[in-house]
This record gives sequence, C-alpha cells and structure tokens, in this order.
Amino acid sequence: MNVSKIMSIDDLKRIKQNYNEKLSKYNYQILVCGGAGCVSSNCGEVEDALKKCLVEYNLQDKISVTQTGCMGTCAVGPVLLILPDET
Repeated sequence: MNVSKIMSIDDLKRIKQNYNEKLSKYNYQILVCGGAGCVSSNCGEVEDALKKCLVEYNLQDKISVTQTGCMGTCAVGPVLLILPDET
C-alpha cells in the first residue's frame, strides 16, 4: 500500500488527482464495504470472488474492485456500490 504524506492542501489535491487518474482507465468501479461489521459479513470473500471473476472473464482492466470504508448497512450483509450510477 502506497501511503502519501499529507502536509498541505496541495498534497491532498495531488493525491485526489492521482486517484482520479488511476481510476479513469476503468469503465466501472465496484466499491466493497470494508468496515468492521462488513468483515464479519464476509465482504472480503465477496471482494475476492469479484476479483477472481474479473480475471476469469478478462475484465480486470475495465472494472476496478476497491475496498472502501463502511457504508453503514453492515447488518444486512455484504454491501456493494457499483459506479457509474447508471448501472
């Protein structure tokens, strides 16, 4: 994991720009909830299965799977958010 040192607003802007550039190559982004409750709901297994499936169908360069912070609905089980919103 690459951790950037944040010392100023310009550092935050640079990090945001780098993040946006990295994700711009993907057609879709799947966010998998990764909070503490989500871990107990097996979100990690869902994330691993999604990544394996993307490789199986050769879609890993078109769809990004990223673990994100808790989306607040851990009790219902694994939570996914698929972007762009039209999907």
